[in-house]
Amino acid sequence: VTNGGFSYWPGGKEANDWGTNYAGHFLIMAQLKGYFVPNELLEGVINFQKMKANNWEMINKRDGLTQSYRLLFLAKEKLIQNERTKWHIQFKKSNA
Repeated sequence: VTNGGFSYWPGGKEANDWGTNYAGHFLIMAQLKGYFVPNELLEGVINFQKMKANNWEMINKRDGLTQSYRLLFLAKEKLIQNERTKWHIQFKKSNA
């Protein structure tokens, strides 16, 4: 979907919150394992998730579970990003 989220079904016009959580989690885990994940795709998901997290309202119990998974995704992505930054700094120091 153009807003960075993923629809539940192919060709869908609206992002599905749970499906976006699941797909985003899959993407960061694939990237961690060394698979190529386009930066634009991942950045779109991250921005979508941040927007949804910041505008979240609890309407029913399921919304709480969805928000929890969303926050887990964002936390994992931040940890991975921090590790990449540490690796890059170490690599630059060892090649200086």
